[in-house]
Amino acid sequence: LRENDYQPVSIDQIIQASEGKITLPDRAVLLTFDDGYSSFYTRVFPLLKAYQWPAVLAPVGKWLDTPADQPVHFGDQEVERSRFLTWEQVREISQSGLVEIASHTYNLHRGVRGNPQGNEQPATAARIYDPRTNTYESEADFRRRIEEDVRTITARLKSATGKTPRVWVWPYGRVDGTTLQI
Repeated sequence: LRENDYQPVSIDQIIQASEGKITLPDRAVLLTFDDGYSSFYTRVFPLLKAYQWPAVLAPVGKWLDTPADQPVHFGDQEVERSRFLTWEQVREISQSGLVEIASHTYNLHRGVRGNPQGNEQPATAARIYDPRTNTYESEADFRRRIEEDVRTITARLKSATGKTPRVWVWPYGRVDGTTLQI
């Protein structure tokens, strides 16, 4: 990126540019890192510090809350907890001033049963289908599920960083109108 004259920009710069207060540099790029892998801390963060490049880190709260001696439920796999950041590392990363900590939800980075055929759909956009009752999750229940997740991840991120998240990275890039309203 550096050798090709790309200019990493921060969320603050993007906000200021959207308000007409500044102009972004040519070849501006926002560096984003999803999920909260420990390799962000060991590989990426040192490079960001060395180059003084801003970035966004969007961890999944439930994965970071998984106890050290238990696996993380990662899609259809169980992954070693050590492959993910700790809340202490997130705090340190946040305090650097280089990295904006975003929400990647608390426990919505997963699929849910989305229809009678059993297809999985992103939990942030699908009403859960219950094969026992042959019904879909109601709009009110969907709204409560999303709102509870938003409250939970907001509280966890604020507890770790002292800041309320102002950036949201939706799993799989999938949301719907209700999710966006929330």
